[in-house]
Amino acid sequence: MPTWNDEDIPPFGYETCYQVMQTIIKSKKPIVVHNTKGVGSAMAFVGLEYTSRMMEYHEEYTYKDAFGKLIEKRYCSFQNACQIGWMHVGSIYFTSRNHNLDMYMFNQMNNVFFEVHRTYSGVPNNESGVKWF
Repeated sequence: MPTWNDEDIPPFGYETCYQVMQTIIKSKKPIVVHNTKGVGSAMAFVGLEYTSRMMEYHEEYTYKDAFGKLIEKRYCSFQNACQIGWMHVGSIYFTSRNHNLDMYMFNQMNNVFFEVHRTYSGVPNNESGVKWF
């Protein structure tokens, strides 16, 4: 996905990420997912599958639990809160696609996320070095 800026969310939708991930999962050969810094966009992409599967395998997990396990694997793996929010919505997309669920919940969350992203309303203050984008 060479058009995805390291410090941003992708310029394409979740379906593209889902299709690329399905190709990776089906591959008989190892595939490395990386970018120039090894964080940010690479972790957001890998995190889509990781967090959605963690919540699937551990039904008691919330997104916060699954995300906590992900960042245990790679501390400081995100460059901004926007990437984390994008991945949160995307994990719902992946779960919905993996189980042929109605996309209602995803659509609701996605609309809220992109409204926040577009208007910058409801974005947390830049505290402790955490920035939106």
